[in-house]
Amino acid sequence: MVQDLRPKRLRLVVIPLAVIVAAWIGIGLWIGGDVRVAARDAQARFGGGAVAALSAVATSVDAPLDERNRAIWALGQLGDPAALPVLERLQTGAGCQHDRAVCQREVHKAIAACRGGFNVSAVLWRHTISG
Repeated sequence: MVQDLRPKRLRLVVIPLAVIVAAWIGIGLWIGGDVRVAARDAQARFGGGAVAALSAVATSVDAPLDERNRAIWALGQLGDPAALPVLERLQTGAGCQHDRAVCQREVHKAIAACRGGFNVSAVLWRHTISG
């Protein structure tokens, strides 16, 4: 009697694929939640839309470096070209000096994202945050 192996092979493909998709959705929603919180905190402090408020945090001399870096990261996740002027002003071309200045690597990544870089996780949540 010959056993049909198709169902077993199908499970070997479907189960890992389902795990990958579930992980992508979970991570994407987690990132989106973090961006929402960063935007909400910035808007509570500076008002305006998400991009304007996050831009204000990113350039604020009164904000601690970790908050400024978080705002830069969130701007990159949003990928809105309106953030480019602020991000480009923050770009120094120097290496990272995390104890003294915003993370240049994060600024570079945010600029690339705002210039049209694709963010696969943002597909799930980007439309839920108003600029």
